[in-house]
Amino acid sequence: MILAPRLAAFAETYPQIELELSFSEAFVDITAEGYHAGVRMVYLTGNDMIAVRLTPPTRQVVFASPGYSEHCGSS
Repeated sequence: MILAPRLAAFAETYPQIELELSFSEAFVDITAEGYHAGVRMVYLTGNDMIAVRLTPPTRQVVFASPGYSEHCGSS
């Protein structure tokens, strides 16, 4: 899934909604930090979150831009 075009389409469709993206490897309590929505790739450990699986189970996925792959190679 390529996120940027989908976010652009969302922003165009819903201009009244302000999008703010935050990327982190740290575990963040999205409710306590004031986020309205979040996407997280983890195994759920508690029942204090509502979760919807968006993808099949996966261990790890690495993403890179085409420019990065051309510059650094991909293996």
